[in-house]
Amino acid sequence: GVFAPTDYGAILDQRYVNTGGLTVRGVDAQASYARDAFGGRLAVAANGAWISDFQRAVTPAAPFVEFVGQVANPARFRGRLTADWTRDALSLGLALNHVSGFEDALGETIRAQDTVDLSVRVTAPETSRWAGASAILSVRNLFDRAAPFYDNPTGFGFDAANSDVIGRFVSLQISKAW
Repeated sequence: GVFAPTDYGAILDQRYVNTGGLTVRGVDAQASYARDAFGGRLAVAANGAWISDFQRAVTPAAPFVEFVGQVANPARFRGRLTADWTRDALSLGLALNHVSGFEDALGETIRAQDTVDLSVRVTAPETSRWAGASAILSVRNLFDRAAPFYDNPTGFGFDAANSDVIGRFVSLQISKAW
């Protein structure tokens, strides 16, 4: 009612429309094994994700472009290998983590990141006055391995999608169940 249809030169619709495409292909695998060992129970496990394709097209007519293994996109491979040993009230855990290297926009290779995690858990016996209590000491990135350096144009020296910059992180959790 306010303006005649001939007064408009163009109409711009800026709503978000999902017209692009995304193709993801890869393999996720997990395996575990447990047995009695060293006077207790030992459980080992491995899991990993390998991505062969992570392709995006911004419009239906645009070509698909590969992004796997590039900055701010999924790493080609992520894996974790764990070993947990339990005997009575004591549990020990060790984990090896790996994130594959990647390339920046200039084609420079950014190294892979490997870290080690450790945990110790002590649980009070059910027959004691502390029944239901437990304490867990965890150390993430035990050897304080620095994140791979990436000359990020935003000013941060790492890729937040593929790197962990926290460094060694120690935590103690004490809990009581009743």
